[in-house]
Amino acid sequence: MTQKYYVRAYLDILEAQKEEKQGWENVFYHCSWGIADSLGFALMLAPLKATDSPDMTRPKINEVARFMETFAVRRSINFRKFGASSIRYTMYSLVKELRGKDIDTLRALLKAKLAEMPEKWEGMSEFRLHGMNRYFVKFLLSRITRVHRTAIRRFIQLLNILCQSGNETLRGRTHLGGQV
Repeated sequence: MTQKYYVRAYLDILEAQKEEKQGWENVFYHCSWGIADSLGFALMLAPLKATDSPDMTRPKINEVARFMETFAVRRSINFRKFGASSIRYTMYSLVKELRGKDIDTLRALLKAKLAEMPEKWEGMSEFRLHGMNRYFVKFLLSRITRVHRTAIRRFIQLLNILCQSGNETLRGRTHLGGQV
């Protein structure tokens, strides 16, 4: 039973890397720019317990994938390597820490690990295109565009819901979706 659970989780990760699916978005994006699979799969499988339901498995994997993508991006914008050989010890130590964690503990631990990173978002102020990072710059701009597009789409949906519910303060005003 236990072995089947982990095989299923592994296959779900492989499937999520192929196309963007709701609830698996970070796995999909991590596949484009992130930590090597030899480390990534161990990290994504580490917090899982064979007793976890599929509804618990997916968010755990997705949270770890979000961490790995953030880790890789922060290292990249600070011109630091994140190849398997340069981060192997750190990641395998993290695998041990992640083992069997519930979702809330997992989120708190990953957030703390990102806070401890010496590479901060402030590295963006010095970030620039050079001959070796073109692929990363394309990835980063695509991710930024995706985040903004999703936020705008959610905002428009919220406005439409508010308008449909009869919110008088919005009547007669226009928004990106047209006349309210």
